Amino acid sequence: MVIYCLLALCVLFLDWFESRSKKKSKIYWYSACILIILIIGLRDESVGSDTIVYVHTFQNCQLMKWSEILEMTYRDPGFYIFTKMLTYICFGQSIIYLLFMSFLSCIGIFYLIYRNSSRPILSLYFWICLTTFNFVQTGMRQSIAMSLCAFSIQFIDKKKIYWFIGCVILAATIHHSALLFLPVYLTSYVNANKKYILLFVILFMILSHYTYEWIFMFGNYGLIYNYEFEGIDNGMVYFCILIIISILAFFTKEKWMKTNELQVVYLMSLYLLIFWNLRLIDRMAERPSMYFMCVLPIILVNSLNSNYFVKQSINDTVKYISIILSLILLIKRNFDVTYLFNRMLFM
Repeated sequence: MVIYCLLALCVLFLDWFESRSKKKSKIYWYSACILIILIIGLRDESVGSDTIVYVHTFQNCQLMKWSEILEMTYRDPGFYIFTKMLTYICFGQSIIYLLFMSFLSCIGIFYLIYRNSSRPILSLYFWICLTTFNFVQTGMRQSIAMSLCAFSIQFIDKKKIYWFIGCVILAATIHHSALLFLPVYLTSYVNANKKYILLFVILFMILSHYTYEWIFMFGNYGLIYNYEFEGIDNGMVYFCILIIISILAFFTKEKWMKTNELQVVYLMSLYLLIFWNLRLIDRMAERPSMYFMCVLPIILVNSLNSNYFVKQSINDTVKYISIILSLILLIKRNFDVTYLFNRMLFM
């Protein structure tokens, strides 16, 4: 927990220094990105429930012939083929493998944030505290797929449908759930006016509760999830957070939603709200919702920087409260988590 808090505070201080720098420099942005990638990539194999599994996969791929690799690619073939390719450039070292995978898991999301956030480093802070930072340390296959999908959003804005589809299909060869991202392209044709958006979200959230069994069957048989019904756990707290951020974005979007790509980003935040609504029924919906979490730090920072309230003191207070509460949530989520650096660093 301590390492994560220090990381978040370091990123926050880099944002503070960058905001007060007279000469704008990318050094603060690159420093924040590198710091996050190093913390994720230099973790020990015991950090993250699935990290050791991926390390064993990497080690096994070193011993396997290409013919054996191709035989085991009945699902998510891209991941195993890519892992086999990495065995040639990682010199058999799992620490290099984890660093490489950390970079790939973050680069697409960081690029999306840099393109669309009014304060990208502050968005990185909220990404650590509120979204998929913890998941990247365990779900490596889906994290890379999410990164590719985040990278593909730029092609929606440019109307390059073949590049977008190609990027998502590539992501689907690494984790098949990425296919759920394909309908996002249609958001470029949606008019994000307030009445339409509000009606759409309310109707879809109500409808989804009555049709969830069919959605569940599609997830299991259409996307080969094969999950059991898991129950709701504690998703209500995060749902309330999403509601608050969505309301803030709803009222401030006229001030910051100036490009088609930002409109796509905003609409993706509503998809996240809808998927997490399903998460209140069953945790199976949590994994698909993660493809849309990359936009949450963007719309939150853009909304906070929109100066919606007349008094600047109120705008600053809302911003500071958001920063503090996000840090508290990070502490709460990781209170019992022990971070260890990779033991190979000390050999």
